Amino acid sequence: MTKAADWQKLKEGKPIFLSTPAEALKSKPTETAAILVDSAPHEVWAVIADKEGAPKFIKGLKSAKVLKRGPGYELVEQKMTVGLIKVTYVLKDVSEPPDTVKFSRHSGDMKEIDGFWKFYPVDGGTKTLVVYRLGLKPGMGIPDLFVHSSLKTSLPEALRDVKGEVARRRAHNSESSKKPSVLKPLKSPK
Repeated sequence: MTKAADWQKLKEGKPIFLSTPAEALKSKPTETAAILVDSAPHEVWAVIADKEGAPKFIKGLKSAKVLKRGPGYELVEQKMTVGLIKVTYVLKDVSEPPDTVKFSRHSGDMKEIDGFWKFYPVDGGTKTLVVYRLGLKPGMGIPDLFVHSSLKTSLPEALRDVKGEVARRRAHNSESSKKPSVLKPLKSPK
């Protein structure tokens, strides 16, 4: 991803597609995309780590619920719409702080689903290059060509949704810190 044209698109706030290694493509349609976010990696991490809040900012994700937490992982049930089909599945999310969250199918309607989120600091850590890979095979007779086409649309949307949520939270936190304190003044001693 060293092409100047790719970096220009990223600097303009646009998502780009990256090449996906052949081994990731063997069993299912898989895409890899990236976007540049004007926030530090820990701020992006906080958004991705908000599993149950994700339906509020990721289009197509109807619900998300953490079913179990273990050392370094969470089992997360998600309900979403793939085309006209509603699916429910459980992902095993494995956190590798400070820069990677991997996920894979644990159970549910999807035949295969896996991928990752990776965060790379840019400009001294004031920005973050977010890379998102998603591979899925829903089964259910849905052709790979349809899934591949869907990924070409859904990955950039998800990246824009995450970028927007990071910006929204950053603005909210900035506004919250500007509000005057409601503490009562101390009485002076007599």
